[in-house]
Amino acid sequence: MDDIFERYGLPADADLGDPRVQLHMRYVERRLLREKLVEGVHTKPRRKKPNSTADRTKIQRDAADERAVQKDNRLFATYMGTTLDDLGINSVEAANRTGVSAETIRNYLRGRFLPKDHSFQLLRSGLSLEYGSLEDVLGYMRTR
Repeated sequence: MDDIFERYGLPADADLGDPRVQLHMRYVERRLLREKLVEGVHTKPRRKKPNSTADRTKIQRDAADERAVQKDNRLFATYMGTTLDDLGINSVEAANRTGVSAETIRNYLRGRFLPKDHSFQLLRSGLSLEYGSLEDVLGYMRTR
């Protein structure tokens, strides 16, 4: 019992039922928790501030990467649209010629994503594209 009085810094004759003493004990307990002095109590580690310079830089880098991907998607979409217009076909006819689904071709035309290598080779052979790889197409479109 003496260790309770000592732990909370109370005089030996303090009444533990007194609301003021209980308030003081809760205050000390919170302070001890903050200082991590209470044994057996695990507190969460403090998180790094989300607005630190390093976090902002990472967020800005991620946003720049996302913008670059979107730009590449739009470039390929422009190229695909121009190619289909030059051939005088729509996405369904292109799907029949290439073996790539019409919905996938429409997604390329909308700029939602870029084709993987296998899909690009199917497009290349089915539509007689003049470029050997997706990088060649994007390089050409960037210089236009």
